[in-house]
Amino acid sequence: MVFLAAGAQAAEILLPAIAARVEGANGSIWGSEVRVTNFSSAPKTFRVVDWIGTPGWIPSTYSIPPGATKSISGWAIYIGSRANENSTRFSWNPFGAAVADVEDGLFVQTAVLTGSPRGDYGTVGDFARCSEWTGGWTYAVGGIFYPDGTEINTDGCNQGAGPVIDNGAGFFPAGTPILLPWLHTDSKRRVNISFINPEHVAADVTISVFPADGSSPVVTRVTVPEHTVSQINDIFATYFPAVRARNDVLKAAAARATIVSTTRLYPLAYVVSNQNNTVTLSLPR
Repeated sequence: MVFLAAGAQAAEILLPAIAARVEGANGSIWGSEVRVTNFSSAPKTFRVVDWIGTPGWIPSTYSIPPGATKSISGWAIYIGSRANENSTRFSWNPFGAAVADVEDGLFVQTAVLTGSPRGDYGTVGDFARCSEWTGGWTYAVGGIFYPDGTEINTDGCNQGAGPVIDNGAGFFPAGTPILLPWLHTDSKRRVNISFINPEHVAADVTISVFPADGSSPVVTRVTVPEHTVSQINDIFATYFPAVRARNDVLKAAAARATIVSTTRLYPLAYVVSNQNNTVTLSLPR
């Protein structure tokens, strides 16, 4: 949460989970809605000044009237404005993290939207735009039909819901132990850890994952390329099966991670149901 003292300069904050429109594993679809509320008595400015993720991002600036709440889709954060849609509407699965300058009096939150869309959004017909709260994506309408013969006219928009992040934090300094407290070893869920590296040098990241009884962790190292978002997926099936095996013996599912990076870093974990793609976020401490 960002409420600065009167007369303070704009604060730089991180929006760590921005999906413009991303098709993920198990038929999932991901998006984001950012809300900026102005609790002051004067207009305030919200500026998206940097992007770490899929290439093609365009900066943007929003003026928020006093007392108002502005919804901004992940797609709008990525493309900058509707005027840029013609050149970017065919971009595929853009995601990343945004850095914003936020004037005092503004409160910024991000909702992570996840669901399972019906049918194919298609590539023909006229184009329309989803609302800011359903992802903001530009999608095709007309001439595409569901198997039952119903014409598709709203597909492509993200009707999902998910957790909300209060955006007020920044990156953790290099060498700082970072806790990801809520991981899940149940095989009916997949756990993905995302690493956001804002620097223009690669990060060497050490990950120590502890089973529920706190016994000796399993340790691995990954390299996160410069100025990018990198993700390791389904970690208890790939990197840390021994932690899952230990928890199976314990008849437990809880796990946690400690992360140390050679550069500034912001990690977060997605715990996703394989049944319905609902998600729990584990934010760093």
